[in-house]
Amino acid sequence: MVKYLFNSLNDLKTFKEDQSVVITDIDGTISEITSEPSHAKITADMRNILFVLSSQFKFVGVLTGRDINDALNIIKLKKIVYMGNHGLQRLKNGKIITDSRVNVYVPIIKEIYEELTTKLKDSSGFNLEYKTLSLTVHYNECYPKCCAKKEVLNTISTMSLGKLVKIVEGRDLLEIRPPVGDDKGSVLQKFITENNIKKIIYIGDDINDVCAFKKLKELSKEQKILGVSVAVNSKEVPKHVKESANFYVENVQETFEFLKWLSDKDVNKCN
Repeated sequence: MVKYLFNSLNDLKTFKEDQSVVITDIDGTISEITSEPSHAKITADMRNILFVLSSQFKFVGVLTGRDINDALNIIKLKKIVYMGNHGLQRLKNGKIITDSRVNVYVPIIKEIYEELTTKLKDSSGFNLEYKTLSLTVHYNECYPKCCAKKEVLNTISTMSLGKLVKIVEGRDLLEIRPPVGDDKGSVLQKFITENNIKKIIYIGDDINDVCAFKKLKELSKEQKILGVSVAVNSKEVPKHVKESANFYVENVQETFEFLKWLSDKDVNKCN
C-alpha cells in the first residue's frame, strides 16, 4: 500500500548517501501544472535544491515528455541528466542525441500537427504542443473533457497518417508519438543498467509515470537495485497513479521539501 512520504522518512534514510540517484518528471512534480505548457517554470528554490543535490549525489536528472530544449529552458542547470520526449532524446556531453529510429516519423508527426491544427481551430480550449518528435494535444481547458478527448481521437482516426503513430493518454492530454521508442519504465531501466545504479528514487505524477513506478518495484523485488517511487498527488491525478507508487506527497511544494530533506546529510533528522 502506498504510504504518505513524510510519515515514512525513516524508510528513506539510506537514500541520503552520495551514490543515490534522483530522477523526476517536470510538470506536476517539480513545476506546477499550467494551462499553457510554455508558461511552465520552476521556482528559484527548486532550482537551487536540484543544483545542491547534483553536487551531492551520483546523478540528478529529469525524464520528461517535453522536448529536451524545453526541459533545458525550464531547469536551466548544466550538471543534471536530461532525457526528453520520453527518452527519445538525451543530452550527452552538451549535445542532444536523438533515437535514430524516429527520423522517418518526423515529417509524419508534423503533417498530423498541421492537420489537427486546421481541424480543431473552431473548437475552443485545445492547446497543441508540437515537439518535432512527438505532439501533445492538451484539453485541460476544454469542457466537458471526455468529449474533447473523443473529438481528438475521432479526428486522428480519419487521417490517413493516423494509423502510423501511437496515441498515449496522459493527464488531460493525448500524446501522438512514433510507434518506436520505449516507455518511461524501459528508459529508466536502460539508464540504471548503463550507469550501474544501485539506489534510485523516481518522482512522477501522471499515467505515463506508472510504468516507471512498476519497473522500480520489479527491479527492487529482483534485488537488482534499491528503488522507490514517489507520486505527486493532486485532485487531477488518477487514483491508480498514486497507488502504483511506494510513497506519495500532496503537491509540488512537498516535492521540494522532500528534496530538501534528502540534501540534509544529518541522517538523524527526519522532520
